[in-house]
Amino acid sequence: MDFMKKIFFILVFLLTIYIYPSSVLSQTSEPKEFHIKYSTDYFLEDKGNSIDTRVKIKIQIKNLASNVYIKKFSLVFPSSFSISNISTLSNSYLVQPLIENKDKTVRITVPIKSPNIGKGFNNEISINFFQKNLFQKNGNIWEVILPTIENSYHDYTINVHLPPNTTKKISIAKPVPTNIANNIITWINPSTKTIYAVFGDKQIYKTKLIYQISNPKVIPIYTEIAFPPDTLYQKIFIDKVLPKPKETYIDSDGNYLAKYFLKPKESMKIIFQGYILTYPKPRNEYLPIEKELFKEQKKYLLRETKYWRLEESQIPKNINTPQEIFNYTIDSLNYSFEKKDSKNIRLGASKSLKNPNFAVCLEFSDLFIALSREKGLYSREINGYGFSRNKQLRPVLSKGDILHSWPEYFDTQKEVWRGVDPTWQKTSQIDYFHSLDLNHIVFVIHGKEDDYPLSAGTYKNDGDNFKEVFIEPVTTKIQKKELITFS
Repeated sequence: MDFMKKIFFILVFLLTIYIYPSSVLSQTSEPKEFHIKYSTDYFLEDKGNSIDTRVKIKIQIKNLASNVYIKKFSLVFPSSFSISNISTLSNSYLVQPLIENKDKTVRITVPIKSPNIGKGFNNEISINFFQKNLFQKNGNIWEVILPTIENSYHDYTINVHLPPNTTKKISIAKPVPTNIANNIITWINPSTKTIYAVFGDKQIYKTKLIYQISNPKVIPIYTEIAFPPDTLYQKIFIDKVLPKPKETYIDSDGNYLAKYFLKPKESMKIIFQGYILTYPKPRNEYLPIEKELFKEQKKYLLRETKYWRLEESQIPKNINTPQEIFNYTIDSLNYSFEKKDSKNIRLGASKSLKNPNFAVCLEFSDLFIALSREKGLYSREINGYGFSRNKQLRPVLSKGDILHSWPEYFDTQKEVWRGVDPTWQKTSQIDYFHSLDLNHIVFVIHGKEDDYPLSAGTYKNDGDNFKEVFIEPVTTKIQKKELITFS
């Protein structure tokens, strides 16, 4: 059983088959003697702070042979799923299911009542229950990861029924739905292991960042810190910055940098407060800015650096496109949950290939960027914040603060930067190549240099483990206060 099957409600159906009228066979895959149609309907109810879901799973089993029929049908899923009020029907009869809790799973076994025997005849089962917290309400959005059936012998339909009076619309869907009509979103025979969907046109994060800086020298100095920048998918609203910087500017990568003057041996705590808005679609008003910045950026975006370098023998010959490089990165590295909570020394691209089982998001990003640059593709690294409620599916560097890293490549046809996340695709098996989500918040952009400027959440002394990053999804209306001008 692979990682995803341990985590997700991958629908495992166990059939007990009668070879009529004699022997019995039990198996965990759909036999050739039957064709099965599955249909799962999710009916959402907005409870204010949460979303309850009524789930109805319908199974139609068609006999393809005259001498076999199904005696019972089982469904297995993790016990971590919070379900209640289970009821089952078999051929329109209300039947009592057998519910077994074992090895952190729950198995629901439904007996077939008055089975229809003979080639071409159908038997039907319905499993109904309530499930809490399947659809997550995060600030201004709803978010869900739905399981699918991993089987090539079936027809499978998933329907999500939004509450009748909701104003929420689907903004991100992986894969794309087959149909959307009258608040019902439908996927027919999805080929992916999961369906990821977001409802809502933007996410709003209330943000507080703390920067601890110091001057160990006996002479006064100027030092810089980086505030979160505006990007194609992100907009910053500043509430206050205390103390105010002496000077602010935007560098060639698009970072928002602030200069502070420190006296000899002086330490200073700087507090940034505001709101960060993330969007599922590009901000049209930012496109001209991005194109203008790229004129300077393209001068250095193919360079080798300390961490973005590969040995000649490590460069695959038949890997050229962004999609191929993305897939190669995922196939070459394995995420290390042990490393993410350790001191976490950055390996860089070359060393990560030599130590493929010791990789976290930095290594996935470094390898993608190094190989992209070798193939003539403009690329860069994003350091920021990954909002994640499930650290197994979407892990972050969680020692002290919830930080994350992912790469971007420049689409020369559309003239836009495209973010991809090989780390989270590796761990969640959600598609993070064709689009990201509203949980990726940019703190700094690394294009010219691979380790500067520092990201919020890293302005601390060695050994410190206090929080510097406080981010909360909210529904608050934004009131902009212009205290800092970036030029």
